[in-house]
Amino acid sequence: MLINSNVFVEFKNKIETDVAGGKNELALKALTAWNDAVKKKKDRANDAGRTALTKLDYFIDTWNEIVEHMNSEQSMTDLLNAPQQEVEDD
Repeated sequence: MLINSNVFVEFKNKIETDVAGGKNELALKALTAWNDAVKKKKDRANDAGRTALTKLDYFIDTWNEIVEHMNSEQSMTDLLNAPQQEVEDD
């Protein structure tokens, strides 16, 4: 899946703003998973890499959900302020 870098940067900035404001647990988990995946990939550790890829899969699933909502013309603010469901950590 190709992600438009401008849209991603805008989304990432929105997440960081919401996280800094103590909002949106799902956004925090997605951002954390992304950052962990990038760090683990750089470290090139096998077990850590597999865990990072699992978390990256979660991030991509989250991104796909966001794109779905954006395509349905729901605003980013509405999406990021939506009630969150519990997600189990590995």
